[in-house]
Amino acid sequence: MATNLFAQFVQQQANPFAQFLETQEPAAQPGQIPGAGPYVAPPPAAPSMAEQLGAGARTNLGQMVQTMRPTVEALGTAGGAVVGTPLGPLGTVGGAGLGYGLAKGGLDVLEQMAGTRQAPQTAEQAITGGARDVLTGAAFEAGGCPEHTSLVLLQNDAFPR
Repeated sequence: MATNLFAQFVQQQANPFAQFLETQEPAAQPGQIPGAGPYVAPPPAAPSMAEQLGAGARTNLGQMVQTMRPTVEALGTAGGAVVGTPLGPLGTVGGAGLGYGLAKGGLDVLEQMAGTRQAPQTAEQAITGGARDVLTGAAFEAGGCPEHTSLVLLQNDAFPR
């Protein structure tokens, strides 16, 4: 009579590690250290900037930007002119234009955060808007009132609205 050589293996449990699995504690929750106690939910995420600025705070920010806009733009123009002065008259005009453009661009971003101004839709709009701001600042420095200067005429030809 033939005996089954593999009979001893068939009679054993299918998983040789089953004896260890039966005595172990249940696995810990994901993110929990095993044996550290019950699972505790993590704290909620910090609120975003938009959530922190409620509707009232956004309105106040927009009003503050509108109130301080002329002063900040004038200080940007003056500061840029001072920085550009060592390069001569063209440096003064160019520095004033860049200072005005930076100040106006920063205030525009604050207004976009407040929801009172729409952001540029394309990169071309953003670049031409920034260049227009720089030329406007240079016109303020070069000739005072920008409606009567040749730089504004150049600006309107180079960057039509």
